[in-house]
Amino acid sequence: MKIRLRGNTSINYAKKQYFIKLINDDGSENTQDIFGMGEEYEWILNISYIDKSLIRNYLALSLSSKIMENVPEARYCEVIIKIRII
Repeated sequence: MKIRLRGNTSINYAKKQYFIKLINDDGSENTQDIFGMGEEYEWILNISYIDKSLIRNYLALSLSSKIMENVPEARYCEVIIKIRII
């Protein structure tokens, strides 16, 4: 997996957004079905830090997916990043 910070203004917020790319040992794409959202190799962990209700993006995506096609799916998740320095 490759992971990097995502965003321009939001990169300075206390909670970060991440772009994740799943890869195999040889660097090729590794598609995985995460949270039942279909197989893909690129994923975004998006937090809207300025949305204190933590529902605005989720609500907008959920409602729009009911009436439009090709709307990104959204799931709540908790991310714990553990860094080990050797």
